[in-house]
Amino acid sequence: MKYTIIMMSGTKVNITEEDYKSLANKEGKVYIPSANTTINTASIETIMPEQDNTLQERKNNKIGILHDGTRVIRHFGVWYLDGEFHEEGGRIIPSKRIDPVYYPEVGIDCVPNEKEYQKFALIENKEERLKAILGGKDIKRISSEGFKKLGEL
Repeated sequence: MKYTIIMMSGTKVNITEEDYKSLANKEGKVYIPSANTTINTASIETIMPEQDNTLQERKNNKIGILHDGTRVIRHFGVWYLDGEFHEEGGRIIPSKRIDPVYYPEVGIDCVPNEKEYQKFALIENKEERLKAILGGKDIKRISSEGFKKLGEL
């Protein structure tokens, strides 16, 4: 398994599992052979598995496609159906909010963008496509209680 170190400066360093394990209980400057670099452990913000890195990057998407092919946009952190707008106070804003119970990718904020969705579109079964979008997590429809726990995954 590969890991990504995210430094406080925002710099990302990709490392192997061996290097990840070797960082345990180390302080100060440490040489990372797989990245051919030296880092200061005090400057590490987080280390995450490569799979989770993709899910983390999706949180920045403003436009996306859901597992069933529905196009959506994000407006102030909330996902809405793309193309459905209304006027309010002289501003045009989205009107149809996406249900996170039916669309778990919205619930955990990992909606793929159009380019990324193209690789998922090849999966014909919608449930399997959803599972692939969620990084392999097998989540079907969830209750409001389950939705609270979903954010912890």
